[in-house]
Amino acid sequence: MIFRVLVISAIAFLLSSSCRQGDNSAADLRFAHPITVPASPVSLTIGRDVVWVASFDAGVVQRVDIATGELVGSPIAVYERQTAGVNPVAIADVGDFVWVLVQGTAEIVQIQAATGLPSGRRVKVGRFPVAVAVGEGALWVISKGDGTLTKHDLETGEMLGAPVAVGDSPVALTVTHGAVWVVNQAEDSVLAIDPATMTRRGGPIAVGSLPRAIAAGADSVWVVNRGDNTVSRIRADGRVDDDAAEVGHNPTGIAVGGGSVWVTNFADSSLTRIDEVSGRVTSNNIPVDQFPQGVAVSGQTVWVSSLARSTLQRVEF
Repeated sequence: MIFRVLVISAIAFLLSSSCRQGDNSAADLRFAHPITVPASPVSLTIGRDVVWVASFDAGVVQRVDIATGELVGSPIAVYERQTAGVNPVAIADVGDFVWVLVQGTAEIVQIQAATGLPSGRRVKVGRFPVAVAVGEGALWVISKGDGTLTKHDLETGEMLGAPVAVGDSPVALTVTHGAVWVVNQAEDSVLAIDPATMTRRGGPIAVGSLPRAIAAGADSVWVVNRGDNTVSRIRADGRVDDDAAEVGHNPTGIAVGGGSVWVTNFADSSLTRIDEVSGRVTSNNIPVDQFPQGVAVSGQTVWVSSLARSTLQRVEF
């Protein structure tokens, strides 16, 4: 009888310890009530005082106040007049304005940050554009339809130089000092492009299966691999760490901030947190709204967009 009691007590202790460890992994996080935004928020970027949200199905951009979490003004039409096929897929902040990447018209469209109105600047890019990023004094766009990377003037959007071939299936990019990193999904690889010469720095860097997204940290770039549910770490010199971090199912988005790497797991409706120094997962099942897609970090807050609910959620750490 005594032995049975001891066994039951030991099991109870182990179960309670396990639960506490799982809870503690997210115990320092605070969750705000999700904010409703226009339909299909696919991309986020952090501005001076707002989060910019690009909504694919609604064909608009929405501002959200970083301090209060409240909507700022009405949704912003990407074009002054309604245009067929207006599907914003990505957005990049450059201070006084943002550039919105519109897939249906294959253009980048400039919106003024102060007024929230289109400036009238629209620049054609490659076929079926999928991602945009800012860095090294320029705006960068990758177009999946023709497998190219293009460099643009930050203010005017004018293309600088000729497009560069980056493989058959470029899907994401990020910019660090001295390199533009382009994810090629079909080849399970990443290319490093010299931003000054627009030439490749070495050959393709092998990562996990079906890489989907990429983000830059302090001394590494981090790649989300949708095919094997992992995150690869690429060092500044192009070396890839042997042990990829295991995350949730169908990871789609990634951002770096606050000493952590944050990954949205689409199928699990969860968020994974990875320590930026060690590369180890510190929490793998942080619950967020259904089918998370976009993710961005401002200060001590992670912003996560939900495709299913058309919401934006704040997670404070």
